[in-house]
Amino acid sequence: MTRRWLTIRVELLHGRGEVFDPPPGRNFVVPPGATFDDLGQAIDLALARWDLSHLRQFTLDDGTAVVDEEMADELRSSAWTKTIPRTALLSSVVARRVRSGSKFTYVFDFGDDWTHACTVMGRVDPLELLGIVPDAPMAFWGWGSLPDQYGRRWDGDDGESPPPTRPAEPPQSPDPSAAAPPLDLTEFRRAVMAGKVNDVIEALTGVSIVTALQQVGTGLVRTYRAAKPAGRRSMGADHPVRPAAAPRARLGRGCASRRRDARRHPRRGFPG
Repeated sequence: MTRRWLTIRVELLHGRGEVFDPPPGRNFVVPPGATFDDLGQAIDLALARWDLSHLRQFTLDDGTAVVDEEMADELRSSAWTKTIPRTALLSSVVARRVRSGSKFTYVFDFGDDWTHACTVMGRVDPLELLGIVPDAPMAFWGWGSLPDQYGRRWDGDDGESPPPTRPAEPPQSPDPSAAAPPLDLTEFRRAVMAGKVNDVIEALTGVSIVTALQQVGTGLVRTYRAAKPAGRRSMGADHPVRPAAAPRARLGRGCASRRRDARRHPRRGFPG
C-alpha cells in the first residue's frame, strides 16, 4: 500500500473558558476518502466527548470555513460581513483541501468553543504504521488529561452539591487455586471405587488438587479403565463380530484341471 494516508496532529487549546497548557492531544491517520465531518467525529470521540449533537467548523489556513450547508448559506448571505467568505462543506474530502505542513483550526460546540490546532504531519502507509487499514480516521497516539465535555466532576454534578462518598472497591477476582478448598480425598476415593464418572467429576469440581496430584492421577486412570470395558461390551452387543472364515485349501494344478474338464464333459469319466 502506498503512502496515501494523512497523519494529523490535533491539540486541544481551550474550551468552556479554560486554557489548556500544555494542551492534550491526539495523532490521527486519515483515509484518502475521509471527509471533514468524519475527521471531526473522530476527534470528538478520541477526546472523550459523548454528546455529538453540536455544530462543528474547520477553518483552513487560507481562511476557508468548512461548515455544513445551512451555515454556509448563512455566511454567504450575512449582512455583518463586508466580503463574501470562502466556504466549503463538511462533506469535502480532507486530502483534497490540505497538504503536508498545513495548519488549520477545528471548533466544536459554538457555545463552549472547544478549539483545536491541527497540523498535517505527512503521509503514511497505515499497514506499516498500525498493522491494520481502518475505514475511518483513527487516533493512534495521545497524551494529556482530557476535560469532561460539560465540566462535570461526577454524575449529577450541578456545581453546588457536595461530591458523593467514594464507592467501595469492587470485589477482585480471586485466584482460583488460592481460594478453592482442598480436595476431599475421602469423597474422591469413594467415587473412584464406585466407578461413577459423574461423581468423580463432581468431587474434582471447584477444589484445589495441588496437594493430591498423584492420588487424583491414579484415581482418574482407574476410573477410565473401569468404564472402558463396559463401552466395549455395549459395542460388541450392537455390532456382533463375525467369525473369521476358515482358509481354503489350495488345489494342485493337475487336480484343478481335471475338475474343469469334468464339468465340461460330464459323461466322460476319469479315474479317481
